[in-house]
Amino acid sequence: QAERLSAGRVPKMRLVATVAAGCGLGTVIGIVKVLLNLPLLPILLALYTLALALTYKQDDFLVGLAWDAAGTSTGSITVPLILALGLGIAEQVGAAEGGAPEYSPLGPLGILGCASAAPICTVLVWFRGMSL
Repeated sequence: QAERLSAGRVPKMRLVATVAAGCGLGTVIGIVKVLLNLPLLPILLALYTLALALTYKQDDFLVGLAWDAAGTSTGSITVPLILALGLGIAEQVGAAEGGAPEYSPLGPLGILGCASAAPICTVLVWFRGMSL
């Protein structure tokens, strides 16, 4: 639909690749968070602050498209896959249960949060300056 509504200026495959890259980048950020036992809040604040900054003075259609891209991480395949990946990694590094009490309750869940925020940024960066 994005390709049709943008009169071809947002090619379907380019949008799919951009969202997939964002979801992958967010997953990697989340995995690094688990491996290094980092707190989730500063990471999500940084990602969403970047997303808000990129939203400034951007085309309304593109802003809607980018923020809707966050929904890719709530799919019926993505959620179980990312959560299983996160739980497996967290168990291996001891972050799933009892590894570090201050961060462990959100260990693998942070991966999904990062995978939701990053596609917003990648879409806004990749299509930045495009007048739709």
